Amino acid sequence: MTTTKTDGRTARLERNRAEIVRAQVEHAQETGKLPTVDEIAERANVSQRSVFRIFGDKASLLREASEYVYRQLDERFPFPELAGLAMHERITRMVDHFASIYEFITPMRRVLATSEIDPEFVSEERERVSVRYQARIRDAFSDLDLLGDPSPVRLRTFRLIASWNAWEYLRTEGKLSVEDAKEVICQAITAVLQSATSTELPVAATALVDGDNEHRRGHSETQEGDWT
Repeated sequence: MTTTKTDGRTARLERNRAEIVRAQVEHAQETGKLPTVDEIAERANVSQRSVFRIFGDKASLLREASEYVYRQLDERFPFPELAGLAMHERITRMVDHFASIYEFITPMRRVLATSEIDPEFVSEERERVSVRYQARIRDAFSDLDLLGDPSPVRLRTFRLIASWNAWEYLRTEGKLSVEDAKEVICQAITAVLQSATSTELPVAATALVDGDNEHRRGHSETQEGDWT
């Protein structure tokens, strides 16, 4: 009987914990601000006392909320299959993927930036995600040998262009729509990868890039040239 009661309390505690984290994340995503304890408790359908008892302080709750958001990336946004596709299609699908992720995490990123949470924790969390996506980017273009140069400069440039910081700049400072921001990033990534064609490339890579040039030539003529 005691075991049953204990198991029931444990299950209820875990359920409340999950609801509190969800409430924190949903509020941040909807408003771009940290919720008060009252707002968390009301949304999670728990008492304020439960919020403090489970997490102790706001920093602990915010850390767990951040971890929850980053765990959601693989579940909600699986990395697309890109192998064998034409260059333009690979870039377009990958940028679509990153745009979806960035729109999802941006509210929490902004909240973390203005919070008192340990900056080392935030940095470590993002670095884990960054390393994982760097490997996926390499894999996505491995058959073309465009990111395999001895110097990591091209890959670093690629990462910068495709980063959340670049996305945030385009969306906030540049005031671009999602579609316009994606187009800018697609063109920038294309330029970085095409710079690899100045050296000798496998025949397959050259054919894909050349074919993509023909595709984008007709497309780019319809775009405005002023990006300032």
